[in-house]
Amino acid sequence: MKVIVKGVAEAVDKDSNPYSGKDLEKFDGISDGSCFCDYMGGNRVSAVNELSGGYLEFKYENEKLYAITEYESKRALTATELEELKNYTQGQWSDGIGEGFEQNPCNGDEDYISPWTHGQEITCFNNIKEVRDKTIKTILETKKRNLYDDEEREVLNPIYKELKEANNPHNIGMLGMDLKELYDNNYNHEIAVCRAIRDFRAAGFEVKYVGE
Repeated sequence: MKVIVKGVAEAVDKDSNPYSGKDLEKFDGISDGSCFCDYMGGNRVSAVNELSGGYLEFKYENEKLYAITEYESKRALTATELEELKNYTQGQWSDGIGEGFEQNPCNGDEDYISPWTHGQEITCFNNIKEVRDKTIKTILETKKRNLYDDEEREVLNPIYKELKEANNPHNIGMLGMDLKELYDNNYNHEIAVCRAIRDFRAAGFEVKYVGE
């Protein structure tokens, strides 16, 4: 699983004139080979043993330049752990690894990038897309069957009741994703969706129902 820290960055030319809008696109893809996890020890990141990697890259999106540090994690981090990682990463952007971009030109035009900015607001989140897609694929590939054993029935029946109370199982949403495809591509539609909900909850994810 990936954990991503993202915030708006700034870039200036050799005369300290700031770039803006589409001119920022020239910095898309610029990266740094320094590993953020190498400097994490003793920095109040309680999930340090769950994390690896962490490399700074700049991405151009919608006429803005973003600093992005992407970590590999053994599991989804809690809200407290995400906040700790966010603070540590922002500190590296401002006073650690990120200083290299502020002090040295990033290209032949002698431009400079600042991954940290005054008043910067950043986000830190578990990128569950890969885990979610893998789980859904596994469920879709599971042998289709009409019946399930008594032990599974005991777990799935309360979830099935939730589906009925949600009123429209075709519009069940999980983590913001419509599971209509999962529902429609299984012979036993409602059991497949119940299994999906069970598996995601077992992995610590929240399940949301989205109505029409």
